[in-house]
Amino acid sequence: MIQRSIKTIEKVLGANYLIIIGNDPINLYHACQPQLGFIACNDDHEKGMASSIKLGIKALPETTQAVMILLADQPLITESHLLEIIKSWEENPKKITCTSAGKNHGPPAIFPKRYFSKLLKIKGDNGAKNLLSSHDKNLIRIINNHAFIDIDTINDLKNIT
Repeated sequence: MIQRSIKTIEKVLGANYLIIIGNDPINLYHACQPQLGFIACNDDHEKGMASSIKLGIKALPETTQAVMILLADQPLITESHLLEIIKSWEENPKKITCTSAGKNHGPPAIFPKRYFSKLLKIKGDNGAKNLLSSHDKNLIRIINNHAFIDIDTINDLKNIT
């Protein structure tokens, strides 16, 4: 599953990605094996998804204009969905472009640089969900009804295959 997600990311982003791994870093490192991108180990992964987002933001070069946040456990995200998010952000570079399904808004999402300082202040395991909610007027929503199907257990994986 991770390999498939990485292949999709590489098709869209080339070498411009960073994988943040936390729990069980040795096995995750071997499972990821990026061909082009980079891996960073989040030693604070117990503090939740926010700690991984912060690590990623801190690793960005100063010239970075935006960041796309993706989760490895969303296997139904397609190359075309990522391209649609990127195209929408390019047309509206000051707005956050996120994935939406009903009332859910989340990753994959692109945050412009002006939101980096706010991303560095998030806490817990909700990631940037509260940031998305508090900036509702600055959101561009790309609909994907399958985006929020995530894989946390073997049974989850069996249910989508």
